[in-house]
Formats: sequence, C-alpha cells, structure tokens
Amino acid sequence: MLNKCVSIALVQMNLKSGDIDENFRNIRREIEHFKRKGVDIVVFPELSLTGFFVDELILHPDFYESCCSYISKIRELNDGSMIVVVGHPLKVQRRFYNVLSCFQSKKLLARFFKGDVDGISYRRYDHLSRRYNGQHILCINGYKISFLIGEDIFLKKEFFRNKKKKIDILFLVGSFPYSFTNDIVSHEMLRKVSLELCSYTIHLNAVGCQDDLVFEGGSKVFDRRGNVLHLFPSFAERSHLIKIDKMSTTSKNVSTGRPSSISRLYEALVLSVRDYVKKNFFSGIVIGLSGGIDSSLSLSIAVDAVGKEFVKPVMVPSIYTSNQSITDAKKQCELIGLKLEVISIQEVFVDFSKKLGKIFKDLKSVVLENLQARCRLVLLMGISNQIKYLLLSTSNRSELYTGYTTIYGDMSGGFAPLKDIPKTVVFQLSKYRNTVSSIIPESVLYKKPTSELRRDVFDEDDLPNYSSLDSILFHYIDLKSSIQEMFLKLPHLKKEIYDVMDLFHSNEFKRRQSPIGPMVYSRDLSYKRYPVSYRHFSCCFRYCKNN
Repeated sequence: MLNKCVSIALVQMNLKSGDIDENFRNIRREIEHFKRKGVDIVVFPELSLTGFFVDELILHPDFYESCCSYISKIRELNDGSMIVVVGHPLKVQRRFYNVLSCFQSKKLLARFFKGDVDGISYRRYDHLSRRYNGQHILCINGYKISFLIGEDIFLKKEFFRNKKKKIDILFLVGSFPYSFTNDIVSHEMLRKVSLELCSYTIHLNAVGCQDDLVFEGGSKVFDRRGNVLHLFPSFAERSHLIKIDKMSTTSKNVSTGRPSSISRLYEALVLSVRDYVKKNFFSGIVIGLSGGIDSSLSLSIAVDAVGKEFVKPVMVPSIYTSNQSITDAKKQCELIGLKLEVISIQEVFVDFSKKLGKIFKDLKSVVLENLQARCRLVLLMGISNQIKYLLLSTSNRSELYTGYTTIYGDMSGGFAPLKDIPKTVVFQLSKYRNTVSSIIPESVLYKKPTSELRRDVFDEDDLPNYSSLDSILFHYIDLKSSIQEMFLKLPHLKKEIYDVMDLFHSNEFKRRQSPIGPMVYSRDLSYKRYPVSYRHFSCCFRYCKNN
C-alpha cells in the first residue's frame, strides 16, 4: 500500500580520495544525524567511502581490506529501519566493481552495479569493471525506487529497463566533473528523463577537487512533470532532507537561476586551490607576483581560497621589470591588505651569467631570459620549503600549449590553477572578480601582456594576438578540427594556424613536466597527450605549409 510520502536525505559530500577513515567519519556523522530525524533513506555519492579516484590504490590488498572493514562498520551503524546507500568498490571473482550498497537493520538489502559506457575519458586509470545484473527495485512506503551509477544514464537499455518497471523514483548517483564548456549531465537532460519515465528523478553529485578534476555539486530533484523541486548549491557541501508525495497533484517549481558561467568558473578555481591546499596539508600559499594579469588573478584566487592571512605574495624583479609592474603589484597587495615581499634576482642572475660566460663566449638571448625565470623559481621554492606553503604556478593554457613559458622557471610550482584557462578567459575572470570587490588594479586589466625578460618586448611580438591564438587552439585541440576545417572557419589566420600547431607539438615535453592543475575548460576534461618526439607532426605541417 502506498503511504503518503517518503523522506529522503541527500548528502552532497566533499570526498577525500584514499582517506577511507575520514570519509567514513563524515558518513557516520550524517547517518546519525538523519537517524534522529526518522528519515526513510539516506543516499551518499558515488564511491563515497573511498573517494572518486583511487587509481592504483584499489590494486593494493591492504587498501581493499580496509574498504571492506569500513563497509562492515557502516552496515553495523544502521540498526533501524532507515536505508543507507553508500558507494564503494567491490571485488567479485578477482575483478573490482563500482557499486552502491543498500543497508537496513544491519543487513545488506540490495546492491547496484555500474554498467558499461565507453568513451568517458575523464575516468582515467579506471580499474573498476562494469556489469549488468538485472538491477534491483527497492520498495519504500510503497514507492518503487531504482538507482543508476554515473554514466549509466546514457545507456538506452538501462533507461528503458527502468521505464518498463514503472519506477516511482530514479536516483542518478554519479560524480560528474565541472566543465566550463560542456555540462556532462544537463538540466534539460534530467528534465526529459523525468518526463519520459513519469518518475521523480534525483541527481546526486559529489563536490570538491580531486587532483585535476573539480566536482561542482549542484545536485537536483525533479518531479514527474520535470519541475525542479530542490536545487543544491554549487561548489559547497550540503545535506538536505526532502519529502516526496506521489499523491500530491501540485508541486512547487524551484527557480533554477544559476550564477553566470564566468562566476561559476571562478568558484571552481577557488575550490580547486582550497581543496588542494587542505587535502595535501599545506600551511598556506606563496605566489610570485609580476604585476601582470596571470599572477594578479592567481593571487585573487589564492586569497579567496584560503584567506589573506595564509597567502604570501613575493615579487622577484630584475633590471627588465618595469616600475609600472612593481607599482601594480604593490597596489594589489594594498587593496587586499597584504605585505609584498620584494627580493631582487639581479645579483644571482649576474652571478649565474658570469659562470655560464666562462663556458660560452656569447650567451644567447633565450638563455638569459630563461635564466631569470629560473632564478625566481629557486627563491620562491626556498620560501615554499621553509614555511610549507604551496607555490602556485601562474602559467595559463595559452602559454602551456605554445611553450611560451620557462620549464623549471615560471612554469613550475606545486599547483597551477590557470593551467586550463586560456589567456582571453584570464582577462574575463579578472574583470569578473573586480565586480565582486576591486582587488586587481585597473592598469593590470588593460596593459599589454609581457614577460619582461628583455626590454620593450610584448607577448604578441612572439605569438599571434591572444584572441586568435585561443581560437586556433580551441578548434585544433578541443574540437579536433582538421587543417582544412580550420582554414574554412578561420580563413584570416592561415599562417598563424601553421605556426601555432608547430609550437603546440614541439612543446609537449614541457607540458608533460608541468604541475597539476584543474581541468575545467577543456570539453572532455582529459589531459591531451601527444607524442613528445613530434617529428611526424612537424613534417606534415611544414609540408602543407610549403605546398
């Protein structure tokens, strides 16, 4: 018999990969909290016990044994009628599976296995197998409930299987990373699922940063008519109790207005830095300020992530550093309320140059330019080691993809928040941040980008203008456009297309050695790996270019 309603607790958690004990403590706290409220079912995210990426850890016997031990503890915690649904890996006949286990009254009630979807490139090193086993149906207060894990929602046979069973509530428990350019599971898609199945649809997402992926949260609850009953916040942990009444003929449609895309991107970067500092036990952040747009934005992100009291800005100028850059860096620190440390690299740079000069009569310009960047890194890493602060690299996607950055110099650091952010978007993010509070000097927003490694030279003297550069990179790297397709789409950039492709392929060796950073802009959220020995590509480009 159908009771009036079912009470469901959804827990949008920030998971720590591999830290089973901490994840368990958070799960236990939520179970005890909702047990006191008399909830019918409490649901946790995909792989909530182990964290989303465990990579090779799952192959270590001690890790899996610990996982099994804590699953037993969760089962024993639930001694009442409330159902607890938790995600974890499960080993069956020497293979590991991604599962949801449902516990009630200290017993295993049901277990849902993840199906098989190819082509999901952000799930790298995935040692978890998939299988179908005629998914269960849970009945709670007369409501028929089913679960899909992750990308199973894209499987037509899973979709129609649930449609045939005429379920009342469908849970999609999947950890889907945030992407600036592509919503993997869109609002419209979930709405259509609700309408097609004529069921309540609940999407429970994880939140937080794990290595180079950011999970937005933003979990949603839809009614049978495709209306949003509840919308969780983005980039924040939250647990919420909802009640579903199938007999109700009316429902309140919650406003689905979301922040702007650029503000969401900024929040994703802030969360990535905050989580990386916290989860890797750094005491704070040190950052090298140059007076340019990249380091200014990076400083803003760092302050918003951990608070200004845990951020140490340092400027390491040379004779090529302009007075305007020094003024801009000092002005930003004044706006934020920080003290700027200034350490000249000139003496160290001259000493290194003299020693190299004993070997080579004439040092190339590129040697002297890169030497400055490497002198800066030595000092910044010394500070990082001394006070256990994370050094942020300030290189952006445009620079990394063209090699316009110094390996073992400004490219280096412990974490690179702008690694996947094109230069044009760096400007957009900086202007957005100033709408919240003005902490980036106006002069920084509008001056021409320059590395200041030699006099009177700007980035666009060596590269196409950033608007053209980012457009070429997006078509070639993200859209995988052919040369001819790019000629048709960007006919005014024919020469620049060849130049950029050559730069891109000849600098893969740098990107392989760049620090980790959040992949939030790319369409498929995966690191683009190309051959380091690029002769084949280079020859093709030059052949086309000359013919």
